[in-house]
Amino acid sequence: MRDHNRRNSDQKGAIVIFFALLLPVLIGFLGLAIDLSWLYLNKQKAQAAVDFAALSAAQKVVENPAAASAAATTMAAKNGLDPVNFRIEQDEHGIANIVRLEASKGVDLFFLPLFGYREWALHVTAAAKAYDRAAPVFRYTIFAGSDTSALSLSGNGNTINGKVRANGGLDITGTGNQFTDVVEYGGALSGMSGNSFTRLPLLMSPAPFSLPGWAELRDGAVQSYASGLVITEMNLNGILYVDGDVTVESASLSGSGVIAASGDIRITGTGARYNGAGSRAAYYSRKNIFVSGDGLQVDGVLCAPAGSIIVSGSTNRLVGALTASTITLNTSQSLFFYDASAVGLLTGKGAQLLK
Repeated sequence: MRDHNRRNSDQKGAIVIFFALLLPVLIGFLGLAIDLSWLYLNKQKAQAAVDFAALSAAQKVVENPAAASAAATTMAAKNGLDPVNFRIEQDEHGIANIVRLEASKGVDLFFLPLFGYREWALHVTAAAKAYDRAAPVFRYTIFAGSDTSALSLSGNGNTINGKVRANGGLDITGTGNQFTDVVEYGGALSGMSGNSFTRLPLLMSPAPFSLPGWAELRDGAVQSYASGLVITEMNLNGILYVDGDVTVESASLSGSGVIAASGDIRITGTGARYNGAGSRAAYYSRKNIFVSGDGLQVDGVLCAPAGSIIVSGSTNRLVGALTASTITLNTSQSLFFYDASAVGLLTGKGAQLLK
C-alpha cells in the first residue's frame, strides 16, 4: 500500500512539474494570440484611414496637386498615420489623376515586450483615381433597369407625370392610376384595365442606361458614417455614405448631392418639404426606401435598384425620379419628373479606390 501511495505521489509531482514548465509556454501563446488580434484590428483601421486619405487627395489632384498632397498628409495624420510616401501618377491618357499613398503606424503591444518587441510598425498603402463622369440623358419619372425581372407597380388613384420605363416586364396592380406620358416596357405588360393612359404603352428594347455602382458611391464619399444616421438638419454637398440605415425626419435638408446607405432609407414628415428651389438630392439604398407622411414633398431621385420603394400616407408629392424593382404607392400620390442628371448620382466629379 505504501508503494502504491508513493507512486501516486510521484505521478502528481511529475504533473505539477510538467504544468509548471508548460505554463510559460501557454502564457506565451495566449499573449501572442492577443497581440496578433490587436495588430489585425489596428491594421484594418489603418487601411481604412489610408484609403480615406487617398480618396480625399484624389478629389483635388487634377485641379490642385499641391492641395492633394496636403489633403493626404492631413487626413493621414488625423487618423494617427505617418505618411511615408505620396506620389501622383498619370492614367493611360496622360492625365495626372491617380494618387498613391504609403503610410505607417506604430502599435504598442501587450505581451510581446516580454520578448523584446515593444512596438510593431504597420505599413499600409492605398491608390485612388479621380473621375469626371459626363451627364447621361435621363428622362424617366419611374425607371427599372433590369431586363430579366418585371417592375411591380402597385397602388390606387395615383398620378404619374412623366415617362415610365421598365427594361423588363411591367406589372401594374391597382386601379384609378393616371399615366400622363408614355409608358415603355421590355417584356410582358399586365394591369392596363382600370387605369388611364394618355398614350398607349410601347414595347421597347432595353434602354442602355445604368446607375453608378455601390462601390463608386462609397469610395467617392466626402462624408462617411460607420453606423446608422438620423438627419434633422443638413446642407448636402457631394456624396454622404452611411453604413447602416438612414432616417430623414422633420429635417431642414438643402444642397445637392447623394445620400448613399447600405441599409434602408426612411423619409418622414407631415407637410414638410425636403430640398426644392434648385436644391435637389438623390437617395440611394442597397435595400429599401420608405416615404411616409401626409402632404410631404420630396425633391429628389429615389434609388433602390435591388429593393423596393414604398410611399405611404396621402397627397404626397415626389418631384424627381424613382428606380426600384418594386414600387408601391398608396392612394393619391403624385409623381413629377425633373432631369435626374442635375444631381450628383448621375454626374459629377469624385474619386474611387484602385485595387
